[in-house]
Amino acid sequence: MHWLEGMQKCSKWVKRSRNWKKTIKGEHKEASNELKTLTKELDSLSKNIKKLESKVTAKVSRLTELEGTAANNSEVVKKQRDELEVLRKKAGELEMQKHRLEGEKEQLENQLTNANEQVIRSKQWLDSVITDAKEADFQLKDMEIGNKSANENLEKIKKKHKGVLQAIEQYQKDLLWLRR
Repeated sequence: MHWLEGMQKCSKWVKRSRNWKKTIKGEHKEASNELKTLTKELDSLSKNIKKLESKVTAKVSRLTELEGTAANNSEVVKKQRDELEVLRKKAGELEMQKHRLEGEKEQLENQLTNANEQVIRSKQWLDSVITDAKEADFQLKDMEIGNKSANENLEKIKKKHKGVLQAIEQYQKDLLWLRR
């Protein structure tokens, strides 16, 4: 009876292992897709940062140029100062936007690192579950062979027992006959 319970437990364990395997594969696929998305977003932000840096550089160059060519004429100077102030505001806004994008880039890099680590952990767990499932399959096959062997031995014992019972019965008949 104990080997039958063992086989039933092993069979249940194999089913659970297969379910875990499906779950892990799904999580692995989901993490992999998330990793791809994060990588694309990181590339996009890097391009935006480069564009903003070139705009800031151009604006700063223009600002320097305007400062250098400002005339003493009060109207021209006032107009240029106004333009300069507008350019400074835009440069400041672009600089703030650059810092914000750099922060987002850093966040995405951290998320990408975490996602990579999660993919690695999921793969390791999946490998472990696959190994456990293979071991359980091997143990189940071993138990099936043991069950078959036990059944064959039981049949042999039953035949011997039947033969012994018949021999005892015959000896009892012979003893009864001899007593008469």
